[in-house]
Amino acid sequence: MPEMNRVLIGSVELDKTKAGKPVVNLYSTDTRLQFPVLRLFDASALLTVGIDPDSLGTDAVHCRLWAYYTESDKTTSQGTPYKDVQFLERVDAPATATSTDNSALLAELRAIRGLLEVLAGTGASKVVRSIPIAPEQPPEPDATNDLDATFPRYGDGSLVSDNEAEIAAFGGYLDVEGHPPRDLTMLRTWTRARNGK
Repeated sequence: MPEMNRVLIGSVELDKTKAGKPVVNLYSTDTRLQFPVLRLFDASALLTVGIDPDSLGTDAVHCRLWAYYTESDKTTSQGTPYKDVQFLERVDAPATATSTDNSALLAELRAIRGLLEVLAGTGASKVVRSIPIAPEQPPEPDATNDLDATFPRYGDGSLVSDNEAEIAAFGGYLDVEGHPPRDLTMLRTWTRARNGK
């Protein structure tokens, strides 16, 4: 498989081949270079970086983008391999095609963690903190987030929700029975029987 290379592009302009086919010249950010570093034969690839190919003229349009290319087996008359553009990528996008932008997901996870920390500091969490974790399935230690250990679990390993009535009922069950109920259904059945319903 040919090696993938990339070059930072600073401007693009519409041009034609000797046969009259439209191409897009891609110029390097190194302004000392007079000629384009790459030629793009599929102008629609510009859409992926937010440039409308139909709006291009013969005047250069300044931009910042990465052009990824491979060297062809075919060579010029001087013996230099042709450079085949594979795809274009915005500069603010991940640096490789296999990378993904996780910034939005990370921001959401941080917000969730913040909410959990607030919950852990409220009065309701005092009930939660006083309830031991189910001995049948203790949570796996997690170096990245110790909040999970704060919340109690049913015997089947599922977490008790943040519903205050459920937390109170769970605590009552533990006080009377000495161990956590198997699951939420068992807790509800036990609570109804205690209340005579």
